[in-house]
Amino acid sequence: MDAISKEVERVAAKVPTLYASGSSSSSSSASSSAKKSSKAKAASPSGSSSTAAVSESLDSLLSSLETMRSTIASDQSPPSAPVVAAETKALIAKSQKAIADRQKDVYNALSKLGKAYDKKFPTPVDGIADPALFMGAQAQEALEAVVLDHMLRMGEWQAAGELAKESSQSLPPSDVYRQLDSISQAIEAGNLQPAIAWAESNRAFLSRRSSTFEFALHRSQFIRLATGQASPSTAPASAGNGTAMALDPDGENVPSSSSGYATPSSMSPVEGAIQYGRTHMRSHVGDHLAEIQALFSFALFLPYIFRDDPDADAASHITHLAHLRDLVPPNYHHFLDPIQVHAPYLVPLFQVDFCAINKLAREAPLKTAVEVGTGGALMKIMKVRQVMKQRGNEWSQANELPVRPNSSRLATLLFPAKG
Repeated sequence: MDAISKEVERVAAKVPTLYASGSSSSSSSASSSAKKSSKAKAASPSGSSSTAAVSESLDSLLSSLETMRSTIASDQSPPSAPVVAAETKALIAKSQKAIADRQKDVYNALSKLGKAYDKKFPTPVDGIADPALFMGAQAQEALEAVVLDHMLRMGEWQAAGELAKESSQSLPPSDVYRQLDSISQAIEAGNLQPAIAWAESNRAFLSRRSSTFEFALHRSQFIRLATGQASPSTAPASAGNGTAMALDPDGENVPSSSSGYATPSSMSPVEGAIQYGRTHMRSHVGDHLAEIQALFSFALFLPYIFRDDPDADAASHITHLAHLRDLVPPNYHHFLDPIQVHAPYLVPLFQVDFCAINKLAREAPLKTAVEVGTGGALMKIMKVRQVMKQRGNEWSQANELPVRPNSSRLATLLFPAKG
């Protein structure tokens, strides 16, 4: 309410300039503003202040015109017609500008007051949706189901169980939500093994979707190994297909060692990354050969320090991305940006594919509904509805849309396909 009070005071200070001080309102703020205006005008040497009331400006103009008429009517050398026309035009323009300025100030103050009221008292949403949709047992069950789904998505297992018990709803199988939560947390913690195992077990589905998730996981692991953020011992010992072939940087298949890795203590970060890439990126050559070649080239610019080096632990610059950016060419800098290759990029990609294979909505329904109501979308819908009503083409049926939608795109967004 403080904002509204300030705007009311501004309006009260501007309104007296439209009227003479004797006809101002009885409110204390208006009368005090009129007194301040009259004092300022009295102190002005020209006798015509910029805060003069509209009526005073008109009276001054009328008085000047009468004086000019008397001068012309007198017998004492009246001024020429061009001079009289010029003076009259200047007087009228001056008064017109003064009146327009006063009106503009008042209109601006009223506009700000209206906006302050709109912010404090939002427009009701009556007519946007049928209130009956949110009443009754069916609506209550739907609301509880949406809240329950949101709790399971957020990993609030205990709260979800209590809600299901109190609302007499059957708790859906939580294995899917637990897997979604556990793999997402593992990716954020830098442990990519659960996600890689999931991607390999669902490779056929991801391939039908043309998903890059599995390759993105191996790319992230490659970069983590090459920059010393992970150890070769934390990576899988063999490829998912169990082959004994490895991948050379030029895309050719070469024989790999029997174990797939050398002893971790005898490998440098770069050696571990190259060995990992040869073992795990073979199946992605057809779709990502250029990216794989860039990864192997990127690794060649990194420091070559062995893990059994006594100074390896002190060489913290190996994992310092700011230092590594100075060692590699600019076209490889995106490999050192965590937002583009690590958890911030991988988690949303995983959640999209996971929700698709399990026929879940990509975004939590409750989150989407809240964002529509609080993010400005609802107010835009109301504005469009009001404009259409004024133009006489408002919606007459619930199944009408103001534009022709892309039915295939809409169906894909609402009902993600399984395969």
